[in-house]
Amino acid sequence: MSTEDSGADPIHNPNGPRPRHANGGHGTKKGDFVRRAGIAATELPSRLDDQLRRNPYVVLAIACAAGTGVGIVLSSRILRAVVTATATAAILEFARKVFREDVFRVEGNS
Repeated sequence: MSTEDSGADPIHNPNGPRPRHANGGHGTKKGDFVRRAGIAATELPSRLDDQLRRNPYVVLAIACAAGTGVGIVLSSRILRAVVTATATAAILEFARKVFREDVFRVEGNS
């Protein structure tokens, strides 16, 4: 069997340098993501306005569905508890990640 067509590397060293990140990402920087998110956020009002002018009933239906969903979640004690627990866990994980990055960045600089 030939390894040319399989895409496998016959001399693969698992401990060698990796062309990709260990988590399988393609290596984009955080700044690139932040830049793209900022551009998308600044373009959102104009895109929403364009959609509202082209498809007013679709935008109205989406807004009604979102409002109904939020109303259902906020009116139920169980769903409020689930949302609160999930948000708390997400905020804690985010804070831990930021804290670890800052601590390691400070320790690495000193």
